[in-house]
Amino acid sequence: MFQAKTQCILCFLLFIEIKLNSYTKKEVVLGKYILVISGTVIGAILGSLASIILTLVMKTQLPNLLELLELAIGSVFGIGIVEAIQIPFIYKYGAEKGRIQIFIAIAVIAIISMYFISYTIAYKIYSKKEIA
Repeated sequence: MFQAKTQCILCFLLFIEIKLNSYTKKEVVLGKYILVISGTVIGAILGSLASIILTLVMKTQLPNLLELLELAIGSVFGIGIVEAIQIPFIYKYGAEKGRIQIFIAIAVIAIISMYFISYTIAYKIYSKKEIA
């Protein structure tokens, strides 16, 4: 899936450099989203197959297929969220600055989420504590 993400950014860079004018802007944007979605789904399928093949080659216990499916769907969903945020940033700021912007946005979201989770856990622990 990481390879699909890298290919999408490379596609942005190449498109900016060669400046194709034979497509409408709507077609270009739609093409980027189709590229990202198809690349992510293909990456999830290939990753799942690679996991199964590796367990067969190494003669270890096969992974639970339901867990493997849940992992693949979760990965596709997570990458989809990141890409849904990243593509507009790339169009706004360009490929290089867009990557930096998305990194900052994800870092801020992660930090806020960690503090919220930490606060929730700390509050639950403290609320169960008896005060003398």
